[in-house]
Amino acid sequence: MYPAKLFPFSLALVLLIGNYGMADEPRVQEISLPKDASDVTYVRRRGDIRFKVASDMKTAGNFYATLLNEQQWTKLKKDNLQKDFWVQSYTKKALTLEVRVEQRASGCEIRLTPKGFVWDEDLAPRPKDLPIPADAKELKYDDFFERIEFQSMTSVDQLVDFYSTQLETKSWAKSGTDVITTDSVHLKRTNGNASVDVAVNREGNISQVKIMTKGMVWDEIKAANIAAKKSMDKIADNKSSSSPKQKKALELPKRVEKPLKGIAQLEKLASRCVITVDGTRIELPQIIAYESVSHGRWRTKIIATESAVNQHSLLKLLNTTASDDGWDATRPFLKLELDDQDRAAGISFNTAQLMGGDSGNDLEGDAIVENGRTRGTMKLKPKKFFDKEYSAEITFDVPLLTRDSAPAKRLVDTPKLPNTGKLTLGGKTYSLSHVTVYETQVFDSSMTAVLLTERAINLPKLKTSLSKPERNDHGFNEFQPQIKLVFDSREQLTSMSIWCDDLSISASGGDNIEALIQIEDSRARGTAKTTKSEEFAGKKYDFEISFDASVLALPVKP
Repeated sequence: MYPAKLFPFSLALVLLIGNYGMADEPRVQEISLPKDASDVTYVRRRGDIRFKVASDMKTAGNFYATLLNEQQWTKLKKDNLQKDFWVQSYTKKALTLEVRVEQRASGCEIRLTPKGFVWDEDLAPRPKDLPIPADAKELKYDDFFERIEFQSMTSVDQLVDFYSTQLETKSWAKSGTDVITTDSVHLKRTNGNASVDVAVNREGNISQVKIMTKGMVWDEIKAANIAAKKSMDKIADNKSSSSPKQKKALELPKRVEKPLKGIAQLEKLASRCVITVDGTRIELPQIIAYESVSHGRWRTKIIATESAVNQHSLLKLLNTTASDDGWDATRPFLKLELDDQDRAAGISFNTAQLMGGDSGNDLEGDAIVENGRTRGTMKLKPKKFFDKEYSAEITFDVPLLTRDSAPAKRLVDTPKLPNTGKLTLGGKTYSLSHVTVYETQVFDSSMTAVLLTERAINLPKLKTSLSKPERNDHGFNEFQPQIKLVFDSREQLTSMSIWCDDLSISASGGDNIEALIQIEDSRARGTAKTTKSEEFAGKKYDFEISFDASVLALPVKP
């Protein structure tokens, strides 16, 4: 039985902001909520605020009707009043507000949909606001990983001064201790909820700059990148259709001759790699080597990972451009780079505990690249980054992959994993035993989605959505407990979403998620789990899943 009225409700609710003269566009977060509001979510992408109250539908609905009338909001249209829900629509100057109140077994749920308001994300810094040196070359705004990369002839010391000064004038505050050496720089700055991580590595007379960002709004960059790609595709299509000329062959640099060292007579080494961070050893037993072009010269890269690397995407890139720009192995990984004389040129690594890089001057050991074989041992002496101590050691003796190599098979003899999932939310556990793996398109990129549900899904509905021109699953929804993971072509986790108990949880990437997937010959095999319990709307959640299923391919474009 619901109470006829809830007197404290009107006292607990702070009035909506009425004086809009203080700002041209009021903020969504300035729309006050009742003090007893629970499970509150602000979702800019969804465009609404959702929460629960203990009052019944009639009391909550009447309160908003009275309040908005007193604040001189005007009704847009007639209310939609039904047995279990009540929808009211209001306007005031350039603002609109829809109030939807739904009755539940205990209390009710309220959804506010404001338009004309500014979200906190709208006030966040933009990537284009970040300073870039005037001599920057090969500037790239990567909206997928939300990072900026470029090359500069500016020295390390000058770049330190440039970013320290420029970021400070733009209200970016120093975070932690700057790490500055002769050949590298690491600066961290914060601005509200946003942060930037500026890394500079000097190679010869060129500074390689990478700026990792968090909490910034990339919407404009995403739109610009999509428009630019479509324009380039259109130009390419026009050229190919109007010109009978064959595609110009890729111009590759000449290989530098070097004396033979007799690698065939040397005993085979056992390949192994270990990164140590604050005493924790990270074993990376899977090691491959490949050649690519960097700065106009041939280089050799050695990659160490936990699981076998997806060679398809790497070799496709090498065959197309001869460069590995834009490709990284799934974390955790270590990458060792050798120059065209087999000397150590640099090392980089990315683990859950630490990511970073060092120049060849910090490495001890030797290597040989000869007759299609790569052999050597390298050791990174113990170093310190902020309060973390780290070191690394790698021994390798593996074939050298080239642009013409065939990718190695990884799943031929692997045992089948069970399709099972366990989701714990707010102390309640859900079993997700139904697995669906399918290809989908995100903007212009092909992705693989892994969906675990409590019950079997409506597969025909999913196929219908994927067959539409957008080639994605936006027209498919399953309102049942579920976890969806999306992986890119490099088999890296790009997003996670959970729908359960009327809660919609989503996140990009996954610093607190360990996810491994291998996709080969229309088969997807992998595992994923949270490394620690997360919290959303006052409820803790974690999950652990495994899957081994056929991949539903996207329909062929007509």
